[in-house]
Amino acid sequence: LPALLTRYSGWIMAALCLIVFWAEVVFNAYDSPMLTGGILLTIASGALLFSAFFERYSWCRYLCPLGALNAIFSMPSILELRANREMCLNQCSDHVCYRDTDSSSGCPMYRHPFLVDNNKDCILCGRCILNCNLRSIELNLRLAPQELWSLQNVKLSDNFLIISLGAISFLLIFHLEFLALAEQWARFIPVGEGAGTVIVGTALFLAVILVGWGAYMTFAGLQAMVLGEKSRKIASVFGYGLLPLVLGGYLAYYADMFINRAWQVVPNIATLIGWQGEVQEFQLLAPSATSTFLHIVILGGMIASGYAIYKICRRLEGEKLHLRHVLLPYVTLFSFSLLYLV
Repeated sequence: LPALLTRYSGWIMAALCLIVFWAEVVFNAYDSPMLTGGILLTIASGALLFSAFFERYSWCRYLCPLGALNAIFSMPSILELRANREMCLNQCSDHVCYRDTDSSSGCPMYRHPFLVDNNKDCILCGRCILNCNLRSIELNLRLAPQELWSLQNVKLSDNFLIISLGAISFLLIFHLEFLALAEQWARFIPVGEGAGTVIVGTALFLAVILVGWGAYMTFAGLQAMVLGEKSRKIASVFGYGLLPLVLGGYLAYYADMFINRAWQVVPNIATLIGWQGEVQEFQLLAPSATSTFLHIVILGGMIASGYAIYKICRRLEGEKLHLRHVLLPYVTLFSFSLLYLV
């Protein structure tokens, strides 16, 4: 790929991911199968186009918006694929796990397992395990948020995407209220009703992201003064600590949607095969049980984020860590958690 794309791929993927969410939220893709199909077709076309001109999974690693979403949410996974570095350094001479063999291609993500320290650049395809004759590569179980504080190559673009996803999650939760507000304010714009709603919705969408990022950068500046570090360094690491909570918020939102709408699966399949019948609406869980389950998911994300933030502070300060070093991050975490819980 051109060096410009690889150098700024984190920001490009974050921007494309936000564009997908913008289309879903502002144009109400929930009620538009045509728009949903258009989004998926555009992403698939990008994959096909890049596959025609560039080798391996260049689109998936450097540009795909869904790849960015999957990559960032794979970081707190309990699974990891890692190599025995000493064996790779001292015993390996062919590196077929990265290159290829006569019968199998190499890593589709252009990553040598020796260099992999995160889940973002690994799709768990298993080709490296298949190719390696030394059995150096293993699929391991680990403590879920471990990668978030042990990551060596931190990126500000990752933290921007995490904070933006956290801000967008509230637009998803209050989607109907968001559309109603956009339609109400669109009346004051001297354009067509539909165009006005899009303009106001876009402005509100960007405003929510800017407010979230501005609040995070303010936190990073204050925390930098407490720790005696540069604000950019703080901004490049603490967003990872909030990732489990953001993931918990998304899991709770989509779990609630599935619990409430799972009854539609049967009639939709029946319609596809030409069967007509009545299916009574039902919920998989009672409303009280659903609320309890969703709160448990969010609290689980909060606890994981709390531990990750502590380990990040520990990594920055070592034995000098005191209560004042973690006070502001925990206040921020609990405030963010309360917004989800309420």
